[in-house]
Amino acid sequence: MKIIFFFNTSISFKTISLYMFAKILNKKNKKVLIINFDVQSYMSKKDINVDFINFDITSKNCYQEFLKTIDNKKDLYDFILIDSSSTLSEINLNLLKISNNVIIPIDVSNDNSKELLEILLNLKMKERFNSTFNFFACGFNKNDIYSVNSLLKIKKNLNSLLSNVVINKHEFNKIEDLYNNKILTDEYKNLIKSLKII
Repeated sequence: MKIIFFFNTSISFKTISLYMFAKILNKKNKKVLIINFDVQSYMSKKDINVDFINFDITSKNCYQEFLKTIDNKKDLYDFILIDSSSTLSEINLNLLKISNNVIIPIDVSNDNSKELLEILLNLKMKERFNSTFNFFACGFNKNDIYSVNSLLKIKKNLNSLLSNVVINKHEFNKIEDLYNNKILTDEYKNLIKSLKII
């Protein structure tokens, strides 16, 4: 069983990325459990055959309940995908420590380089965690020079942590277009393959 933690401190394709991972893993006949710590998450089960568990992050025993849950279910699933809250809370720091992979989507249509560096400083360096940190880039705009420059800046500043980069050079009008777009699905398949998750 692998635990994959989807994390960001801003709204930057986190839930979309988790959904795409779940959809692709499910189609490869993998048993997937989605655990939701994000009270603002808009994801529903949609068209994928996965199990969902919601945790109340305001609960005093939330993390202990989570550990008990995954211990009870570890033999039932190939992957546990975690949708985090967008904070550097104690729960999220604990989840970072126990996850096999940490997926951090970056919206390169905005300049998030400074924000991401601050995240890393707050995490007090990668060496604190056993997890593999995987940053990758997402962007709406085709041939967007600003996005490309932002990505180059991120690559320069985070070179040691930037494991994989994917740029979505496509334009979408609404959120459903992202979930149902074949080109986007193919890009996430390539990302999963490059991460050697399967």
